[in-house]
Amino acid sequence: MSNLSLKLEQKAKILQVQRLTIQMLALHAQNLADFLQEQVTDNPLLDIRYHDVRPAGDKGDKAIDNLRSRSDSLEARLMAQLRVQSLPRPQLMAAGLVIGSLDDKGFFQGDLASLGTAYHLTPGDMKKGLELVQSFDPPGIAARDLREALLIQTRRSRKAPAKTEALLAQHYEDFLQGKWQKIQASLALSEAGLQAIRDFLKTLSLQPAGQITQEEVYIRPDVEIYCDEKGQLALRSLEEIPDVYFRDDLYDQYAAQGDKETLAYIRKARRDFNDLASALAYRHHSIEQVVTCLMSHQKDYFLYHKPLQPLRQKDIAEETKLSTATVSRVCH
Repeated sequence: MSNLSLKLEQKAKILQVQRLTIQMLALHAQNLADFLQEQVTDNPLLDIRYHDVRPAGDKGDKAIDNLRSRSDSLEARLMAQLRVQSLPRPQLMAAGLVIGSLDDKGFFQGDLASLGTAYHLTPGDMKKGLELVQSFDPPGIAARDLREALLIQTRRSRKAPAKTEALLAQHYEDFLQGKWQKIQASLALSEAGLQAIRDFLKTLSLQPAGQITQEEVYIRPDVEIYCDEKGQLALRSLEEIPDVYFRDDLYDQYAAQGDKETLAYIRKARRDFNDLASALAYRHHSIEQVVTCLMSHQKDYFLYHKPLQPLRQKDIAEETKLSTATVSRVCH
């Protein structure tokens, strides 16, 4: 005779919407777009709409044609640094004009006054715009000649030996011609001091743009933190996620048939869509909450370049009312 017994145990039951939420939080934007495409393929009552990533007025190029070249990548990096500056509009415009006028090596060889005339910018604005770009990375960018590029790199380096800047400012021609004894006597340098300067100058880049790795790695962030017009931190989503929508027209068409099996199928399809929409909304909400918390705690770092403050995922979870697991997935 079989022995019968009762056993009581607890099992965690994950709802469909919870499973989808966990999946989506673990995906980056591109992988999420692929995942949504799979959902649309499996559910005939769903459809997907991709956003047009082509520039305005562009009718023929494919999206892949819009990938930037190396020189365009340099411009994009500089413009990204410009966007976070909180300065008067004329100076920002001047800096933008300078960035657009750099050559492939990263030098600015245009005429500041004539460049600003078309936009009604004063020579003072253009000069401040040039100085602003010269403070960006990579060091030496927007220099007007090689000497200025070396000077900028020297001023921004903590490893520059004493009197390196004086050598470049006062004895650049002598340096090019190798008149070491003259330089040594004029600057009162020892043999070791002069050699240290020569060794340091060998480490500097002769082409500012050449400091950027030529093998580009395209990083697609989920959000961007920037300074708004009032100088306050703000964030915006950079994810290019397609829109998924429910085909109500097909639902009504199938529902009119009155077949029980068909009705059960399309109702399940609608529930699946609602779960998908809820999971997407929760993903967006979670990312926004976590980044907003980071902005609040690290405000001094973003605005004033002060050290980062210790911040645990547990602390973020308590403040945002999200679970620690959710915060962990967002951070990852």
